[in-house]
Amino acid sequence: MAIDIKSLLSYELMEMCGELSHRKITITLLLERTGISRRTFYQHFRDMNDLICWIWEKKVWNDSFIRADKAPYDDLEGRFKGYLDGFRRQERNLKFMQYAYSLSGQNCLRNQAIERSVIEESESLKRRYGLSSLKPETRAILDVHACGMFDLTCSWVQNGMKDPSLEEMARYTAGITCSLIGHAVEVELSGRS
Repeated sequence: MAIDIKSLLSYELMEMCGELSHRKITITLLLERTGISRRTFYQHFRDMNDLICWIWEKKVWNDSFIRADKAPYDDLEGRFKGYLDGFRRQERNLKFMQYAYSLSGQNCLRNQAIERSVIEESESLKRRYGLSSLKPETRAILDVHACGMFDLTCSWVQNGMKDPSLEEMARYTAGITCSLIGHAVEVELSGRS
């Protein structure tokens, strides 16, 4: 039976996040604890950020935030449910999320999450309104929204996700999202016949 290298590395990294301070978590330590060679690690991941993004994709993002991003911009309840589910997933993996949000770099989680959110929102708007492309102004609104929501969520997670509650944060982010995406729709559709 073949060893699932990615799952083994992700499991051990999540364990390390629960046991160690962020500064002590290194690829070298991860490899020592798993018995995996450096070469094997780099055959599967570019760096620690790549592993983190893979874990986030499999355990946190899943379909929760996609459902929120694909909900029509005026579907406050659909957005709320998607965000709440995503926040619950982050809470279950809180130590890992705090570590993931503490890292920066070229392919860090922040950049990946923002890019993914903008793509999902853009595709959703194009499908809903039968558009082949979006105006630069609309793209700018989507970028501002994604950056703001990620940074807001990151700060909240770093502070333990206690204040506001998960439900309050989901309502808050859903409301902001519906408002900003609604504005993006107005900008996009103005001047179109």
